[in-house]
Amino acid sequence: MFTVFIKDVKAQKLEKINILTVLKALLFNQAVQLLVLYRLSRRVRSIWFFGPTLSSSLSYIIQVLTSCHINPGSIIMPGVYFPHPTGIVIGEGVVIEGKATIYQNVTVGQRNSYDKRYPVICTGAVIYTGAVVLGEITIAKNAIIGANSVVNKSVCAGRIVGGIPAVDLSQYE
Repeated sequence: MFTVFIKDVKAQKLEKINILTVLKALLFNQAVQLLVLYRLSRRVRSIWFFGPTLSSSLSYIIQVLTSCHINPGSIIMPGVYFPHPTGIVIGEGVVIEGKATIYQNVTVGQRNSYDKRYPVICTGAVIYTGAVVLGEITIAKNAIIGANSVVNKSVCAGRIVGGIPAVDLSQYE
């Protein structure tokens, strides 16, 4: 758990890592607070009797501190970068691999309440402000999703998409 915490702190692009930096990050950096509370929430939810209640309480604290809703059923690998963690919504079955970047007001989840299929965000993907990623799709390695885009189809590796609905913009480089 400690090595995961250090990877999360390093991913937030703080100055060199020492005990003072880690303490400052834990007390004052919303992204670090978000990830620590998410990881605790995910870990305690499997405790037999009080786990689900404690997990929900930690999720509520995340919402109060950062205005983000991250379901403890989602999987966020160590090293995800949240430059401005405000208004982010991540659904229950979402998988986010390390070194992905997610900006503020991003929604990643299912298409509707009946659909139980969720997106996978691969290593190095960048999702800019206000984007919505829905359904059983894959945002491949190093893909970029433009601000305020609605993505409902998979994005190939290294591609740039944007718009409503999102279309490939890589040809315009």
